[in-house]
Amino acid sequence: MHQTVVSALISNAALLMLVSIIQELTNQVFLRPRSKQVANGVLIAFTCIAIMTIPFELIPGLVFDTRSILISVTALVFGPVTTVITIVPAVVYRILRGGIGTLPGVLVILMSGILGLVWRRWVRPKSVKLRWLYIYLMGLLVHAVMLACQLFLPYPERLDVISEIFLPVIAIYPVATLLLCLLLYKQREFWQMRDELKQSEERARQLFETMAQGVVCQDAEGKIISANPEAERILGLTFAEMKERTSNHPDWKTIHEDGSVMPGSEHPSMVALKTGKPCGPVVLGVFQPRLGSHIWLSVNATPIFEADGTMSRVYTIFQDITAEKKAKQDYQLLFTSMVDGFALHEIVCDETGKPVDYRFLAVNPAFERMIGKEASEIIGRTVLEVLPNTESYWIETYGKVALTGESVMFENYSAAVDKYFRVIAYQPVPGQFSCTFSDDTMRIRAEAELFRTLARLRGLLDYSDSLIIVFDDRGIVVEMSAAAEKILGLPRQEIQNRGMGRLGLFFVLDKALGLSGSQTAPQIIESIDVFKVDEENRFFESRLFPIETKSPNEKLFGYLGIDVTDRIMAEIALKESEEKYSSYIENAPYAVFVVDERGKYLECNKAASTISGYSKEEILSMNIRDIIARESLGEAMGKFELLLETGRMSSEQKYYHKDGSVRWWTGDAVKISDNRYLGFSIDITDKKQAEEDLIHLSKSDYLTGTYNRRFFEIELERMNMDEKLLPLSVIIADINGVKFINDTFGHAAGDKHIVETASILKNCCRERDFLARIGGDEFAILMPNTDSAAASEVMRCIQDKLAEFDAANVSDAYQHSISLGCATKVSMDEDLNEIIKIAEGHMYQRKLLEQSSAHSTIVSSIKATMFEKSHETEEHAQRLVALSKAVGYALDLPQSELDKLELLASLHDLGKVGVRDEILTKPGTLTEKEWVEMKRHPEIGFRIAKTSPELAPIAEGILCHHEWWDGKGYPRGICGESIPLISRIVAVVDAYDAMTSDRPYRKALSHEEAVERIRKNAGTQFDPLIARIFTEIVFEMRSYM
Repeated sequence: MHQTVVSALISNAALLMLVSIIQELTNQVFLRPRSKQVANGVLIAFTCIAIMTIPFELIPGLVFDTRSILISVTALVFGPVTTVITIVPAVVYRILRGGIGTLPGVLVILMSGILGLVWRRWVRPKSVKLRWLYIYLMGLLVHAVMLACQLFLPYPERLDVISEIFLPVIAIYPVATLLLCLLLYKQREFWQMRDELKQSEERARQLFETMAQGVVCQDAEGKIISANPEAERILGLTFAEMKERTSNHPDWKTIHEDGSVMPGSEHPSMVALKTGKPCGPVVLGVFQPRLGSHIWLSVNATPIFEADGTMSRVYTIFQDITAEKKAKQDYQLLFTSMVDGFALHEIVCDETGKPVDYRFLAVNPAFERMIGKEASEIIGRTVLEVLPNTESYWIETYGKVALTGESVMFENYSAAVDKYFRVIAYQPVPGQFSCTFSDDTMRIRAEAELFRTLARLRGLLDYSDSLIIVFDDRGIVVEMSAAAEKILGLPRQEIQNRGMGRLGLFFVLDKALGLSGSQTAPQIIESIDVFKVDEENRFFESRLFPIETKSPNEKLFGYLGIDVTDRIMAEIALKESEEKYSSYIENAPYAVFVVDERGKYLECNKAASTISGYSKEEILSMNIRDIIARESLGEAMGKFELLLETGRMSSEQKYYHKDGSVRWWTGDAVKISDNRYLGFSIDITDKKQAEEDLIHLSKSDYLTGTYNRRFFEIELERMNMDEKLLPLSVIIADINGVKFINDTFGHAAGDKHIVETASILKNCCRERDFLARIGGDEFAILMPNTDSAAASEVMRCIQDKLAEFDAANVSDAYQHSISLGCATKVSMDEDLNEIIKIAEGHMYQRKLLEQSSAHSTIVSSIKATMFEKSHETEEHAQRLVALSKAVGYALDLPQSELDKLELLASLHDLGKVGVRDEILTKPGTLTEKEWVEMKRHPEIGFRIAKTSPELAPIAEGILCHHEWWDGKGYPRGICGESIPLISRIVAVVDAYDAMTSDRPYRKALSHEEAVERIRKNAGTQFDPLIARIFTEIVFEMRSYM
């Protein structure tokens, strides 16, 4: 009886695996947590009803099943919402079923859910390692309560039932609870790990794409394999244009800072690849095709190493410093050409830190002219050495600037040079100060006289609300209105001290000088000028005019400005508002759309038409539903609803291009006003395709296109844990003779042999079968839901297809042979790795049985190929065998040597299968290069023979059949009896038959001529003894004929 209960309960528990499928399904379909909980509850409720429909009936009206496991696990893993949805139909169904077990059955349902929820809320394992114990204890408690619920049965049935089911329930149900929970937790951990990996990849991609510096990645050969958008912008090339380029490419036109050509080998990326060390920063220039000129870059290169220590690529990071370099050049130009004097100094202090002198570090030409000394007399010396009469005021003032960093601006008289200077001093670095000097001597000495001339205007200027300035042709302010002080933000005295230039009124002075120097210019210039008043720009409608004076050498000008800021700002604001919106929309490099709350397009730019292929008129007649691809429409509309709710959204979607293709773009949008939304889109089709290609490459074998070993091991692990795939069969396939073909015909032929065999294996696999190349010449096929008989049928199919292929390709020099082994996993208790070992064992048994036959077949094929490729015939081989054996009989050779001699006479030119046809059949004399290739055929034949047990005894004979008696033969140059005897015999016989046979490049010699040549070359090319015996034999044969 116990055995029946156990069997029934195990069968019932198998349905619990549906919970894993339900969790996977709802996780993929539903995004919102509440929807997912409800969906899980509904599907698990159906599963619970299904379990309750196939119970084990102990007595009429009293049934048992695994609903307690299902409900307690649901409460523990999925929470209260899903649990309540599952419990309600389960209770209703149990009540409707009726019987004496109704009350205990309902109590079991309720208590299983309550205990699972209590365990979820209040009982927590201290570590993940103890989670199994935490789950197992819950299973024990739930099913102990289940047994207790049986006490509500009538007496004495309650005792019989408890004794009957106690052992199966306590032994099986907690374990089933543990396994089901662990399976569900593992699923969730896998999802979390997958999401974290995706987020990590996205962060890395965004960093690469948004870096403010250009980045290119080059492989170990220096070829560019990736580049970020900033690199494309800086270099003026798209990634497609720079892809596969190296730093040696001539279009870069790389130059050093001094303008000389920089070889590609000196580029930081190539130096890093060569040395394996970071290189940079290096400043260099490259040609920018969009600008048509060179730009300057600061470049750093860093090599990247793999785990095995090999260098796989190098990252080159650079930034455009063209502007900085030009600014430096402009600064140098300004430094040497500026009108004002400039000098850089360092302060000199005594032991107490008090400034006592200062040293010149740099001066410009204007400063040299001001003090009447050259730079060579100044730089490196102190001021008291250069100008001993310098007042202490200068040293004290400059010392404060150098030590505190406080800038100063002042005017002062220097007795050392008898001049007035206007000075600005500031601290570039602690301990140093820089100064600009303006020579104001003439201005200051003329101010007194000019001041008296303008005194009569004082009354008018003091009461005017307008900006009024009177100045001379040197820019010296001689008079101004009270309003000028307020507008310029300076007192009268400081304005007069500074002059027009230092007040920032260069433009006024320039226009005034134009008035005085032109006879045709108007006498009044009207304009709109801008001044900063109380930290705010103010606009003035101005008039500039000359003022008549009695002295012809005195030139005065008047400047009158009226504040019109309010009117100007209103006009500017209106114009900028209109131009900014229109310019942004139209010239953005990505698609820009404006849509309403219904998704209808209201506006778009040129890039939108370029990306989508539709004209602007077509786009404005469409809705977002018209352009979004069907497979992305649901997600897109959900994102659009989010935009309506929150005012922003971001997504990636498929869309229909006008040419009918389905492409990818990004969608980012924000709300800009009521019922108006601004969207931005960038086509990312190429990026998506690159991601798909990368995933494919990570799974595929580069040679055959089948799955690779890495992905095979992942699938192996997955299938090993999936009971639904049983029975699961494995076929291990090992291609025979690959090394032989590699050694004989080269690795290209070996690769071709593997690819052809892989293609046949693919054709024999079914839709759900998984084929992978797991070694150089070894494949594995995983076949879900396949028993051993079906797997054997697949192996027969493979052998039949190989035979058909060889029959259809009889011209090939080799045939296809493969050893197969199979094993089947029928229980979850079996490890798939052990099944594979069993299949490999069967395969190696078959290999031992098939190896000799397969090898002999290949050798036979090679022999046929030899006769087909060379101009020799089967009859030629038969003549050589007959003549060689005749010489062997004359030498009284043993039978074993005669057998080897016969085989060598047939196959001495075996190596010619590896020589090109055009050389073998060339009618004229071979070139030196062709002759070198022809002379390789003894070595090729030697390698072929060494790989075959049947031909190994004659391998040395094949290698030496072109050696000469005097050591001048090839390939080894050995002589005399060092040459194997059978090789010396075949050399004479082959030479005779070759001379008496027609060749593409000559006619046959007569018998007498051939014999004479053999006699003549005896002792040099041929063994004298064998040459004598051979000539006697052929003479007798000719006499007989």
